[in-house]
Amino acid sequence: MKKLTKSENDRYICGVCGGIAKYFGIDSTLVRLVFAGLCLIGGSGIGLYLIAALLIPKENGEAKGTAEAQRAEQAEEAEAAEETEATEETVQQTAEETETEKAEAEA
Repeated sequence: MKKLTKSENDRYICGVCGGIAKYFGIDSTLVRLVFAGLCLIGGSGIGLYLIAALLIPKENGEAKGTAEAQRAEQAEEAEAAEETEATEETVQQTAEETETEKAEAEA
């Protein structure tokens, strides 16, 4: 099933025209000319473009797609992994301390 998304590759501003062109299987230049014409005839093209830019999702999801976004996501994943590892170490240390306290109490 085809899904209307903003283009990551065929874009000048937000990828709206490239995404619409891909969805309908037409040249993105034609879509850009239509938006430019609508801008000149009453300015409705600007409003339509902004609405489309807000409503149409990116090809790879809203947080993904650009190299910067991918690096940021990888950094967040690495930070989460470090936090998980630190939490596991703390839990293990607490368990060891509890066992030591029980052993001392029994002796």
